Amino acid sequence: MNDLLPIAAGLCAIAALFLTVLPAFWTRQLEGDSLDDWLAVRKTETDDAELLSDAQLRVWDDKDSEQAAQMIEGGASSWRYQVVLVLALIAATLAIYDRLGAYEDVQITRAIVDLGAASPEDVIELVTRIEQRSGERPKNLDYRSLLGEYYISTGRASEALANFEAILEEAPEAPDVLGRAAQAEFIVNGQALNTRARQRAERALASDPRQKSALATLAMGEFGQGNYIQAIGYMRVLRDLEVPGSEAHELMKSAIAESESRMAQASTQQASPSDKPPADMSAGVTVIVTLDETVEASA
Repeated sequence: MNDLLPIAAGLCAIAALFLTVLPAFWTRQLEGDSLDDWLAVRKTETDDAELLSDAQLRVWDDKDSEQAAQMIEGGASSWRYQVVLVLALIAATLAIYDRLGAYEDVQITRAIVDLGAASPEDVIELVTRIEQRSGERPKNLDYRSLLGEYYISTGRASEALANFEAILEEAPEAPDVLGRAAQAEFIVNGQALNTRARQRAERALASDPRQKSALATLAMGEFGQGNYIQAIGYMRVLRDLEVPGSEAHELMKSAIAESESRMAQASTQQASPSDKPPADMSAGVTVIVTLDETVEASA
């Protein structure tokens, strides 16, 4: 069970206590009109001395016979009304909880926090839950971002692109989303850099020159088109963003060396034309980007 449930139940119980039990102990004094007040009113209503004298006599007689000049009453309360209020309070609490911080959202957030120790089966189950919850709450951009990252890492680039584009509808200039959308579209197009993917990657770099997904997309796209100088420029930025000696850093060094070799080979062929067929340009370099930008889910 959710640890927050006992807390919520306790707060509801306290509220119910205020609505039902405490009113039974709340009293107030309701002072009725005194005989002197009544006599004062009569004096303002008539100037007849005989009537006023009669009223005065009545007041004296009533004072002698009446034991108390004031009426003391307890505060009025209705148990039926209080029970209705308690039920309305509980219903409103459940509705707000379901709308703003549902139990399933809390459980998904906890599962994401513990993802490092999760098994592959646990990850698949978590993704299924996120997919279902995202369908119920399509405006939750955190879920869409998580699904997009998962899809692109598992080769489902078209589904990743759909999620990133949904986020861009709400945040069209978010550099991390622009970069990941460009990367997903690049993969969907068979690792070919089309105009929209290029523009998205360039917009991402205009806002964040260190955006890794955009850098990797442009680097691979330029490499595939034989623009090795431009590709090397992007690769060097990626290399400098990685920790020296790390796997990603060594990968960038290898990609740069391959690009320089291809560029030198192309220059040699241009300087000394021969009957040999040109080098196969279909081969390419695949740059794997591990995103640092993680998005947490909201309850």
